[in-house]
Amino acid sequence: MSERTNRPIRRAVQWLRGHVVAVVIDVLILIVLAALVFAVWELAVTVFEAVTSGSGGAFKYITTEVLTVFIFIEIFHSLVEYLRHHRVRVTHLLDASLAFVLREVWVALYSGHSEWGLVIAMSVLVLALGIVRTLAVVFSPASAAGASSS
Repeated sequence: MSERTNRPIRRAVQWLRGHVVAVVIDVLILIVLAALVFAVWELAVTVFEAVTSGSGGAFKYITTEVLTVFIFIEIFHSLVEYLRHHRVRVTHLLDASLAFVLREVWVALYSGHSEWGLVIAMSVLVLALGIVRTLAVVFSPASAAGASSS
């Protein structure tokens, strides 16, 4: 097969691949959005039940569920960022990591079975992630491009 007859086939395959990838990404967005809506709905029902019953244990559950919803939001935000710019920003990954670690710290503290070594290790991890996130914002390519153009 010559190069000239191979070009239309290559273009057709690239077009098909682009459309298939777009459909798969749209389906993934719908799944993540459905999970987020379900999590928020479940949280609203739990808040209503906690307020009507006055149970203190329900508020601990609500706190961890709110943090879980924040993790879903950060993951969805990272997915949308990837779809728009075809790259994932380090700050978005760090935000999701911070939300996840803070949720685990919160769960460990609420459970009452947290060891001091684990709490200190998680605190150091939160501090390290916070420092790396700050450095990522200060030394981001966007801020470097803005500084060089002025």
